[in-house]
Amino acid sequence: MIKAIIFDLDDTLYDCTNRLAKASIYDACKAAIKAGLPVKPEDLDKFTEKIYKRKIKEILSFKECIRDFVEELVKDRALAEKIINEAKSAYYNDTNVGNIALFPGAKEMLLRLKKKYKLFLVTLGNIGRQKAKIKKLGIENMFDKILYIRYFSGIRKKEDFKKIAYDCGLAPEEIAVIGDRIDSEIEDAKQLGMRTILCRTGEHAKLKPENDFEKPDFTVKDIAEVEKIIENL
Repeated sequence: MIKAIIFDLDDTLYDCTNRLAKASIYDACKAAIKAGLPVKPEDLDKFTEKIYKRKIKEILSFKECIRDFVEELVKDRALAEKIINEAKSAYYNDTNVGNIALFPGAKEMLLRLKKKYKLFLVTLGNIGRQKAKIKKLGIENMFDKILYIRYFSGIRKKEDFKKIAYDCGLAPEEIAVIGDRIDSEIEDAKQLGMRTILCRTGEHAKLKPENDFEKPDFTVKDIAEVEKIIENL
């Protein structure tokens, strides 16, 4: 029987790819142009779309996307780095989380699950920005504990998963992990023997498993489907 549930945040509980990523790329491109990127202000929308499409198609970090475009257009290395840094700063702005909202049915589902299970949120990213997202979504009080992993720290979610199991005194099979990335929370959870549910949403939806640990126990297209699966485990 499941006694605790661990959720991912981005593209699991809300639409990060379409509601936040594109808006952040727009702000970053605007900052890059202001810093000296030779793109006409009237071409900002077109440039934003090019960056966004490449990020989604190739599943790249924003830094990887913007660097290629900047280095192609700016030959002065010092200026190129300045533009990239200004763009990154705008993209990862702690306070700018746009008009984000939970997926339909997610809030009601969390409230019902909270009455029966221990709920945890483990999220990877810029910590200030992740906290701003959680506040904007209004879910600070829906979890027994929220754990943050700093982006680019190299730390896997597995470490927090193990800590949750230890602190709760639970066996791995008593914990379910829900997320959108087979190469992150799904793989880490399965390596520990936890049950896994993949939300096939967002920019990582088309990833293909490269090993057995990346194959989820269940797959859903709608977060609202998670509750029924949990109750039958």
